[in-house]
Amino acid sequence: MSQTWRNETGLIVFAACMEILIYGRLQCASPLSKKTIRGILLVVGFQSVLKNSKSPMSDLKTIFSVLDFTRDRLIGSLDGIAKSGQEIQTVLAWRPGPGRAHIAWQAMHCAATHDKYVNVRMKGGEPLDPSFCESYGGGSTPSDSNIPTLVAIREKLAVNFDAFKAFLSSADLTKVTDFPNNIQRTIADSAILLAWHEAHHQGQMHLTWNLYKAAHGVS
Repeated sequence: MSQTWRNETGLIVFAACMEILIYGRLQCASPLSKKTIRGILLVVGFQSVLKNSKSPMSDLKTIFSVLDFTRDRLIGSLDGIAKSGQEIQTVLAWRPGPGRAHIAWQAMHCAATHDKYVNVRMKGGEPLDPSFCESYGGGSTPSDSNIPTLVAIREKLAVNFDAFKAFLSSADLTKVTDFPNNIQRTIADSAILLAWHEAHHQGQMHLTWNLYKAAHGVS
């Protein structure tokens, strides 16, 4: 039995046990589905698989699997809004509280982060779209006057995600890159961080959408 197989199996068992524990205890209070909890646990835990795998290609397949899973969940949130019958721009611009980000910013922030991480953090250059990163990158302030359409959001997410995966396909995953505050990460570690980052913001989108529905009597 290979070390990688043991780690993958242990991770799956761990995720299953934690799913039972968390979902069983929080079933009445938690808005998360079992599938969502399983995905979060896999995103959090799959770094151990990468560290013990001997095959770079296996590592890349694992990374792509998790990136695709988190992206599918994010797109699923947008699909739910599109099919809801609600006025889409109103939903995208709705804030759950004073100073809180709306769904449009959350989604575009994921796209801006891919641009910045690939072109600045990993390649050491400049953002491909500086004005976009200024509007939606980390530390930016969500705008109430310039809400992108759902079509524009989908397009930007797709373009930057495809560019990110294309970069990873030919990158040395063990290469160390510099981050602010004297932090260094390998490209593989950065990919893991971005998988978590997207899951984090998809969760905020999911929560904001649920709060919108509760506030507007949408079932």
